[in-house]
Amino acid sequence: MNLDEIKSFVPECCDIDSYDISLCSQEEQRILREFSPGTKSIVVFGHHIESSIEWMWFPSKAERGNCTCAADLHLKAAVEKVAGYLCCRDKACTILPYPDPCGVLFKSLASKSAMGELGDSYLFLHKQWGPWIHLRVMLTEAEVKKDSIARATGEREEVCLYCNKCIESCPGKAIGKDYFNGLLCKETQDRIRCELKIRGYIWKCEKCLRVCPVGEVPEGIINHA
Repeated sequence: MNLDEIKSFVPECCDIDSYDISLCSQEEQRILREFSPGTKSIVVFGHHIESSIEWMWFPSKAERGNCTCAADLHLKAAVEKVAGYLCCRDKACTILPYPDPCGVLFKSLASKSAMGELGDSYLFLHKQWGPWIHLRVMLTEAEVKKDSIARATGEREEVCLYCNKCIESCPGKAIGKDYFNGLLCKETQDRIRCELKIRGYIWKCEKCLRVCPVGEVPEGIINHA
């Protein structure tokens, strides 16, 4: 099956790429096969965030973690369409659970695709949209082939400009050269979430995203200066 066959289910505001599970680390493969033992291909989906309101989190008992955002609802619908198409062709699919941890980082899986790479901010940077991308991942027993094999041949398209702006802007000093302190980031996120929580709606810290020169910075709904 060619990737072009399923691209038609993905709207223009989204991107999609796939690769063989063999490109994952042994630990990643172990975790992914717990979800789907017969996995052959990893399919990565990304939605372009064009306004901060798309990342406005709100309570939803119907979603994992009891919360969701417009970006995830939109992207999940596209993923489910692709999964339905493959399942109708007897190709089993598993959509990795989100939000809340599932054991493997979506940005790590996305960085193995041709969509982009991890930047100095330790965020996934899309080759056009920069950090303004919402990710989802699907596993499938289908062999999803594509014309581009850049990742399979070890070639990488550098996206990060290594300008240090994300490091300098982090309010929790969680980002440094060649290191990322997830605990400090979480503590800062939790504090900012409390500050920005309004009527049950939550905005995340966007400081390292907004200073990134890669991609167009979207309209914001909260002053993060």
